Amino acid sequence: MSKKILVADDDPVVTRTLRAILENAGYQVVEAADGQECAMKFLLDAPDLILLDIMMPKMDGYSFLIAMKELKEMNAHLPDAPVIVITGRLDEQTKELVGKENIRDYILKPFDNIEGLLQKIRNALP
Repeated sequence: MSKKILVADDDPVVTRTLRAILENAGYQVVEAADGQECAMKFLLDAPDLILLDIMMPKMDGYSFLIAMKELKEMNAHLPDAPVIVITGRLDEQTKELVGKENIRDYILKPFDNIEGLLQKIRNALP
């Protein structure tokens, strides 16, 4: 059974690109267009990994990470899904996230190194 990856990004081009890359690599893909939808899909779909944009409407990535922790505390059946941050700009705050709140790595947009992106995903998956 293939691993399920939740892609949370408000840019439909990014979401379509990641879906194509991930499905071609054999992963199942679930999409969310904002942080609130991401929280709902995390709860309903129990993904193996989350690719999380930080800057999203309704609930940003930082707020989602807090909500994710609370959801896991209330629902023991939810997986301890690792997170890879996807971002268009790398700042110190994003770098400091790695290693905290189950954040395994970050990926810069645009995705010009597909094999590198897939390697980061393979490394993060349980």
